Amino acid sequence: MRSRYNVGTPLYMPLEALVDNVYSPASDIFSVGIIFYELLTGTTPWECREEKQLIKKIKEEPYFLADHFKVSTSIANILKSMCAVAMEERITKEDFLNLNLTYESVNPEEKREAARKLMERKRRLEGLAKDRSLTILGANKEKTGMTARI
Repeated sequence: MRSRYNVGTPLYMPLEALVDNVYSPASDIFSVGIIFYELLTGTTPWECREEKQLIKKIKEEPYFLADHFKVSTSIANILKSMCAVAMEERITKEDFLNLNLTYESVNPEEKREAARKLMERKRRLEGLAKDRSLTILGANKEKTGMTARI
């Protein structure tokens, strides 16, 4: 009798691997999609501690990327196609390898919004750096009689 076991970390495995021990390039696409999801959100789409619970969640809870995770529509769609539960709905390896993931592929409105947010963040960080510089200048002068800028 052949023993059945899964190879890999369950949180990154597609349903076909968890339930039927079936692995394919589509399984790898799913796993990479879960890793991308985790990089963007800090968590995996289906969190749990036991494999049986994970299988139940994958079957019953649809894939979902909350609106507060600001990603472009094109990236959200790619991620959704990578994390599709049904293997036949997943993006193929060939289509994945042919994706244009460059900044130029982003819609112009999303580019403008991203540029605006970057400038806003830069101004905020520059403000923090000024405040920190003043604090450190004061602390260094009191301790050593000298000043330094970071």
